[in-house]
Amino acid sequence: MKSKYEKYTIKLKIPQDIEVKIELIRKIAPLTIQAILKNLPFNTRIKKYRKQIILYFPIKFKAEKTTVNVKRSDVAYWPLSQALCIYLEDMRTSSPVILVGKVTEGLNLLAKIASGTGVIISEINEN
Repeated sequence: MKSKYEKYTIKLKIPQDIEVKIELIRKIAPLTIQAILKNLPFNTRIKKYRKQIILYFPIKFKAEKTTVNVKRSDVAYWPLSQALCIYLEDMRTSSPVILVGKVTEGLNLLAKIASGTGVIISEINEN
């Protein structure tokens, strides 16, 4: 049976064989997700700020519905900083973000990764 919503799985490949899986849900932000997928694979670095992980990822797209309220494991695109953000706890963001999905594996591992660590973001092709 096919899922009600089109979903894409991407992974963050971090040194020491650490992988974090993220599910992007197209219905939430189709233009943003299309722009993300179009630019994969992408190399960037992790920046930790309070209880969030920031991955600089400059993309161009038309604005979509934004929010300032996020939950633990949410993944959002932060247009102001041109970055993907992963939230380690429920919070109110300092500026609007576009929700794109959720971390499905490895959220707790991210808390242990140092700022400045390199990461490769890529799509997982599932059949």
